[in-house]
Amino acid sequence: MQKNNLSGYGKGYNLIVMKNYFNNHGFTLVEIIVVVSVITILAATALTQFGGAREQAQIVKAYNDILQFEVALNNNIVANENNWPVTSNSGVSIEDLYNCNSGCDFPDFSKYLSELPDQLPGSIGYYYHNGNQSYRCTGSNTFATGVNIRIHQNVSGTEGQKFMDLLYEYLDNKIDKDDDTNCGQVRRGGASHSIYYLIGDN
Repeated sequence: MQKNNLSGYGKGYNLIVMKNYFNNHGFTLVEIIVVVSVITILAATALTQFGGAREQAQIVKAYNDILQFEVALNNNIVANENNWPVTSNSGVSIEDLYNCNSGCDFPDFSKYLSELPDQLPGSIGYYYHNGNQSYRCTGSNTFATGVNIRIHQNVSGTEGQKFMDLLYEYLDNKIDKDDDTNCGQVRRGGASHSIYYLIGDN
């Protein structure tokens, strides 16, 4: 078999010839467009997957934070032999409870909560809520009142609303496993700007 005429000159010479070829010929406009298109598609796919994974991680973290609030609030009530303090309709922020900024109804709350949670997207905050209000399960004549952890979107916006919808769906699948937003341990309220997680009887 006849060998390539360049084989006797070594690899270094071959690379020089190839480099000169590409320098002389370059890339066509079509080749450049194809490469740019492929890179753009790959980048968009990677960003979408990364964004979805980050959002899911935030939802799981929010769920775990809510469970920690529940434990801390219940432990504080038991330790101080107190009834659940009544709040206004909006409730008291978890941050105020932690820093004792609202009359210190839960004096030992910070002992049972190691740290405040990270800020949620879309100006969403956590609240202790005991407005002494009633809600009715759809299709039922029974009423129930309760103490809640309220997750509330303070400023309207697409990002916050999307996160609230995903968080409610996650909580409902974990806890109630139903399609009724007005009944169960997890409920929607405030024109869908709030999620109420029932933690005790008032």
